[in-house]
Amino acid sequence: MNATKLKVADLFFELIESGLMLRVDNGELCYRGAKGVLTPERREALVASKTELLSLLQPETEYSLLSQQQQRLWLLFHWEPQSPLYNMPLSMRLQGPLNREALAQALSELSRRHSALRSTFPLIDSRPVQAVAAPQSSDLPLKFHDLRHWPESERQSQAEIFTNDEGVRPFDVRNGPLCRACLLQSGDEEWSLLLTMHHIISDGWSLRILFEEITQLYTAFSQGEPSPFDTVPPDYSLFSLWQKQWLQSDASQAQLEYWKAKLGGDNQTSGQASFARIPTDFPRPELRTYPGDVHFTKISSDLKADLKTLATREGATLFMALLAVFQIVLGQMAQSEVVRVGSAIANRNRNQTKSTVGFFVNTLALQTKLDGNPTFLEVLRRARETSLGAFAHQELPFEIVVDALHETTNKQTAHGETTTEESATGARVQADTSQHARAQFQVFFVFQNIPWKPIQMPSVSIELQIEQTPTAKFELALAIYEGEHDLSAKWEFNTDLFRPETVAKIATHYGRLLEIIAAQPNLKLSDLPQPDADYIATATTEFISPAPETPAVFLAPRDAEEEKIAAIWRRLLQVENIGVRDDFFDVGGHSLLAIRLLDEVEKLSGQQLSLAMFFQQPTIEGQAALLKSEDNSASRSLITLQKGGDKPALFCIDGAVRYRALASHLSPDQPVYGLIPEDATAGQWYSFDKIGARVREYVKIIKKVQPHGPYNLAGLSFAGVVALMVAQQLRKSGEEVSLLALFDTYGPGYFVLPPGQRFSLHWRAWKKMDARERTKYLAERARRRLKFQPKNNTKVAEETVAEYSPQRSQEEWDDAWQIDNLARRLSTSEKDYLRRLIALMQRRPETARYHGQTVIFIAQDQPMGFMEADTNRGWGDFLPNLQTYSVPGTHTGMIQEPHIADVARLLNERLNNTLSDAGNS
Repeated sequence: MNATKLKVADLFFELIESGLMLRVDNGELCYRGAKGVLTPERREALVASKTELLSLLQPETEYSLLSQQQQRLWLLFHWEPQSPLYNMPLSMRLQGPLNREALAQALSELSRRHSALRSTFPLIDSRPVQAVAAPQSSDLPLKFHDLRHWPESERQSQAEIFTNDEGVRPFDVRNGPLCRACLLQSGDEEWSLLLTMHHIISDGWSLRILFEEITQLYTAFSQGEPSPFDTVPPDYSLFSLWQKQWLQSDASQAQLEYWKAKLGGDNQTSGQASFARIPTDFPRPELRTYPGDVHFTKISSDLKADLKTLATREGATLFMALLAVFQIVLGQMAQSEVVRVGSAIANRNRNQTKSTVGFFVNTLALQTKLDGNPTFLEVLRRARETSLGAFAHQELPFEIVVDALHETTNKQTAHGETTTEESATGARVQADTSQHARAQFQVFFVFQNIPWKPIQMPSVSIELQIEQTPTAKFELALAIYEGEHDLSAKWEFNTDLFRPETVAKIATHYGRLLEIIAAQPNLKLSDLPQPDADYIATATTEFISPAPETPAVFLAPRDAEEEKIAAIWRRLLQVENIGVRDDFFDVGGHSLLAIRLLDEVEKLSGQQLSLAMFFQQPTIEGQAALLKSEDNSASRSLITLQKGGDKPALFCIDGAVRYRALASHLSPDQPVYGLIPEDATAGQWYSFDKIGARVREYVKIIKKVQPHGPYNLAGLSFAGVVALMVAQQLRKSGEEVSLLALFDTYGPGYFVLPPGQRFSLHWRAWKKMDARERTKYLAERARRRLKFQPKNNTKVAEETVAEYSPQRSQEEWDDAWQIDNLARRLSTSEKDYLRRLIALMQRRPETARYHGQTVIFIAQDQPMGFMEADTNRGWGDFLPNLQTYSVPGTHTGMIQEPHIADVARLLNERLNNTLSDAGNS
């Protein structure tokens, strides 16, 4: 970004920090602040930068960039999409006559105030972006479960089951929603409010914001009063924008140099070596696993006071004293003089971030040396110096630090140097960011000393609980919470590595050292008690003698498969000389670039690849072998989504990724396949002028998989039209088609409404809107009219499709199909196809009609002003045996989480019915 925009971003944050709030209202730049805030100098800067500030606050694109923190979690989601590792559950136990309507209204207002709760993170043009739904078109629904029908003795256990299920149910960061609210009632005045979010939109500070705002909003709404908040917090996207600019500054570079000096070189080697030797009860698996459990202990008020006095006397804090003792314990366990742990910092040192819900928290690596047999006071001074240095350099995202250290390690290895961990394991540290963090530390330490405000709601008492998911992000983590008097310690551990009794002994030893050190801080480390020998002796060692390395030999691609993958590598990495055994991450690749690589390889091959498997094969040779080994080599157009049993298969037309969730929710014995066009890799997914050839190819592939009927077909949006044509071809060949399932597919009759009916439908929608919605509606229609206006191009051949496809994302296409006057936005070839299809159906209606069993699932959530032509989506005259289902979700979201379960249940019933009918005939 140029210097002018950087200056404007700095001005924006300076204005926010001064208390001046900016917003865009009807295209005008507006401000609000206390008297005296808008100084003459600031007014002059505002006027001079008005255009740039408007662009900053209201960018042209509907998507915003991700912060570095969000990019890491986006990647980790794709590494393990079903993992609850980054779920953030919050539970509130409520006692009293709760007003459910006021609570639901409070949650809706939360969603309106905080854009993070309305965010999703789709992949657009092979890049992750943040998409935020409009406040008036998104809500935070409150699900309700009444447990009072259970016997009173079982209600508590049932509430715990619901709570645990909510906490571990995975999120889909691409499609959302990323926040869930659930209310349990276990008695006439006994309730539990469960709020669960994905970490990509939230952090611990955010939970506190939401908790406090829920109670304030509920208080107001339950008393018939308006919201107590007259301003909306700054949007998280501004932090992402600031971060992007700041990372180009000298200050950012200075912080990077600090961390490289602190953690790189010999320090890096020592840090990795020390934590590779932590005693564990079980060997570490080759791939990281995350099952977890917790152990709780207390630190008395007297001991807390003694430690606080000791720390203050040495110019330190209680955090530093607790950290120093913890590092001593780890040094004893690892028998190392260099100890490194990770820690979290809120990273909200700007006023405008303190009330914003979002993922701001950053990770710090705290390394302390224990060499020279120092006293505890000397260790405390070292921990103090380490902590203060880390706090002063907290703004640099940890992802940047580990990438820089990893790059340095690769360069050292290329020059013949080998890190300790590489020598020990005979393998390079895996390149995803979680493995980066693992190389820097495997133990985490958190000290929480900011109490949550004890807010009460009218006639309702609240007991707050942060629920524990059965996962562990690290091998061992110690979180200490400061209460009014004492301290609470939570020891979280990986159950694949530690037994509970082992962690209990470590916690006991830590508590014993705290007591001894508080009484005798001048004791040397050698005079302190050591951990119990019975579990130190069980330490597993991962070190083996390094095998001599064979010099790498350049090997060019040897076949067409390797050459195709190599071509993608060259384009993404901008490197010409790439051998098939070169490591993607050693020649300039990084984690997010690997996502783009995976996306393009999947499109190229038509095969679904696991991201974890992909990282295990970071070479062209390995990735080509993965593709060759897949069980769908018969055709690149066929993707196996679920192998299932002996039932007739369900063939999903024009897609694989979009149907994955559907396949996973159908019966386990139901085979499911996805079909994609062979020319999809050329950007011709919507190559309408080739539909006839595509249909014939699909029929050929389907018959190869399943030689004879009955067949089941499905298609989303326009793919439903293609599925209909496939069904017609199969029936013409004498085969039976049991079921044709259309997901929000619009029939030709939908696009030939007379002008009078169109106006009537628009007017009906217009009358339902308030003034604000009407303004948005007009602006939305104007924007879409401009965005999808086709260029003047008379060609209907391949070059026309190629011209449009790279510029339009899948979401844009889906959105375009939802607009009532779609034909005004189609390319020439697409309009030509529709005209021919409509003409055929009007000229030869009997020939055009399809008499097979058909179901259509219609999305309940439609864009503002969407014209409901009829309940059959324009298919009434062409599909005589049509059954309609209205299901929750949007046009594409209806077959994604969380709505897919409803669709899958109905589809399962129809598939089973057709199977029963076939058996009875």
